[in-house]
Amino acid sequence: MIWQISWYSDIGDRIINEDRVETEDLGNRACVVLADGVGGQGGGSTAATVVTKRMAEVFQERKELFEGGDGKALKEAMEDVNSLVVVMQGGHSRAQATCVTLWLEKEEDGSCKVVWGHVGDSRLYMFLEGKLVHVTQDHSVRALWESRGETPPPGIGRSAIWQAMGEPEGVEAEISPVMTLKEQEAAFLLCSDGLWEGLTSEEMEETLAMCESPGDWLARLRGSLRAVCGKKRDNNSAAAVFIY
Repeated sequence: MIWQISWYSDIGDRIINEDRVETEDLGNRACVVLADGVGGQGGGSTAATVVTKRMAEVFQERKELFEGGDGKALKEAMEDVNSLVVVMQGGHSRAQATCVTLWLEKEEDGSCKVVWGHVGDSRLYMFLEGKLVHVTQDHSVRALWESRGETPPPGIGRSAIWQAMGEPEGVEAEISPVMTLKEQEAAFLLCSDGLWEGLTSEEMEETLAMCESPGDWLARLRGSLRAVCGKKRDNNSAAAVFIY
């Protein structure tokens, strides 16, 4: 199997862009990582830069991505990068960022192994044969209440998250099971809340059906976002991966 990767990052109508995207394609393996600086904390763009660049470096340094057949290496990487962001804070700031990342590796039999992980409310969407099969669960306060079947208290906004990279006490990175793709066509979308908040999963699936490349898909998604939000847009960024 082979893959194609495309990405973009748009400042929207904000003064600065706190989203960051990094990709590494080494031929037989690849990594995509997206981070969104947490608003209101100060230093969010710096935290997002540290997260994406260091995650990409750790990926390159790893000799075995799937040793043991699980996502332990990815979990350890995210925990290590969280610690690095804490050190960067120097005890004087709460600079934090969300993080969502995807690791891919080709096998000798032609199949492709994938694993992903996230902290915060940047999302990963997975599509198989053009159909949505998985969306990561936001680490937001509202989603936490709803997962318990309870109604969130008044005043809790959608953007309030209970963890991000840069937590002094550590993060609970949510890691997927390792998946092996053999003959199924797959598409992955990693995006910040500036994109997914303005689009439905149905719109993502519909635009995917029209596209032959990840770059074309992202262009259509951006067009849909502009149609919905006009000029009043948050930072919005995404990376798309096609595997076939």
